[in-house]
Amino acid sequence: MTTALVTGAGGFIGRHLTRHLERMGQRVRRVSSQPDVATEAGVDLLDFDESRLARVLEGVDVVHFLAGIAHEVLAARDPDGLQRVNVTAPRVWLRAADRAGVAQFVWLSSIKVLGDRSERPFSPEDPYRPGDPYAASKVEAEQRLLDEPLRTTALAVVRPPLVYGPGTRSSFAPLLRLADSPWPLPFGAARAPRSLVAVGNLNDLLVRLGQGGSGIFHVADGEDLTVSGLIGELRRAFGRPSRQVDVPPAWIRRALVLAGQGRIAQRLFEPLQVDIEATRQRLGWSPPVTVAEALREMAEWFRSSR
Repeated sequence: MTTALVTGAGGFIGRHLTRHLERMGQRVRRVSSQPDVATEAGVDLLDFDESRLARVLEGVDVVHFLAGIAHEVLAARDPDGLQRVNVTAPRVWLRAADRAGVAQFVWLSSIKVLGDRSERPFSPEDPYRPGDPYAASKVEAEQRLLDEPLRTTALAVVRPPLVYGPGTRSSFAPLLRLADSPWPLPFGAARAPRSLVAVGNLNDLLVRLGQGGSGIFHVADGEDLTVSGLIGELRRAFGRPSRQVDVPPAWIRRALVLAGQGRIAQRLFEPLQVDIEATRQRLGWSPPVTVAEALREMAEWFRSSR
């Protein structure tokens, strides 16, 4: 039986992944700061005591390192904490895993290391262009992890775009509320393509990499949507008509900037696409969940949780 250790087990992705691993018959050890998650006694993410890390990693086959500070406001407010959690912690845990003989270490990065917009779909070879402190911390962590002289552990770095699914706490939450409203929405002109990844597709890739793989892997649904198209799909999942109006993007941008939400305008009207062909070719992997299925599942969760 495979034993997997998951850091960030109390987060949105971590909760989905641990349930998925257990359904597959794997033994799961959890490390989390969430009080409602049963974690390994005496060990937390920033516990860098070698003896305790060696104990919790004993017998572990794969580490899924999901923990990190992702919220942009928190990242900007606490640079020291961002450094400890996003850069130092994964490096310490990778070194400890290598000493403990763990076969595989899967670390969750972000497509934002390559920028906030793409002229063409981002490939793993594209240069780093981080646009905020969070993305910069992921760049530094990637570089340090990939430079580690590992003896026993294979390292896989996974770069997802925005992750969505039941339980999402991201920018999808206000979008869901808007999509489930009866009112016309002003996003008909938001036609820039955006890559997303359903949590089921992300976790399927994480599990596959837990069986072996090294290097950088891009992940997405493989079906890019515009914001207008996404809202249309969500409204269909909610059983509502699309009802979108073509308001000039400049008007919406101006209103968002005045409201201090200029970054949201970028997500509405600028492209961000992810090329997953290298991941498909190297692993023989394809996203198992369609966008329509994933959005329908999320809509059902949203309605039932209100």
